[in-house]
Amino acid sequence: MHIPLPDKTLQCDAAMRESLQRFIDHPEPAVIAPCPGCSKHVPRDCSPKCDEAPQALSIDPVRYPLEPKVIPLVYEVMASAGLKSCWSCEGHMNNEGELWKVPQVCFYSDTAIYPQLVLMHLLDLFQAKKLNFNWHVVLSEFNRSLDITYSIQPNLNHVSEPHLGALQHDLGVISDDMHVKVKAIARELLERFC
Repeated sequence: MHIPLPDKTLQCDAAMRESLQRFIDHPEPAVIAPCPGCSKHVPRDCSPKCDEAPQALSIDPVRYPLEPKVIPLVYEVMASAGLKSCWSCEGHMNNEGELWKVPQVCFYSDTAIYPQLVLMHLLDLFQAKKLNFNWHVVLSEFNRSLDITYSIQPNLNHVSEPHLGALQHDLGVISDDMHVKVKAIARELLERFC
């Protein structure tokens, strides 16, 4: 099968350049707290390990505090410019011991280039053999609105028996300084194409 190249190559117009630069220039979590409900932002201590993180990162902190294994990835999404988490799950098994819900983080984005940066980060990790599974960013139906929702989730199409512990391990690998690594990808794209 022959797959033709797109009619046009990636062009970095002023809007793309501005979006990448805004992503790169976004202040670190020590400057701007990524947790919308944070009541005690202490710059040097701001991290997903904060005891307030499960509630401070949730849109409904009383009824739905974040699950422990997904907190770091939600924190990193919220620490990135133009991304806003809207739903998450650390993954769950059913009563028969089978994977019932996959770990995932859903988010909104100010522009389509930002989810692409996250996807490049996931591909870098997978190609470096740091992940147990291939993860991707997909369009997600979250709340029946006109807003586009994306989801970071494992691609389990060719996996017969995924192990929840291995998937949750991947959550930690993906989230490890993600906002810093994704900024580096944005910087590389800006230098290469703009």
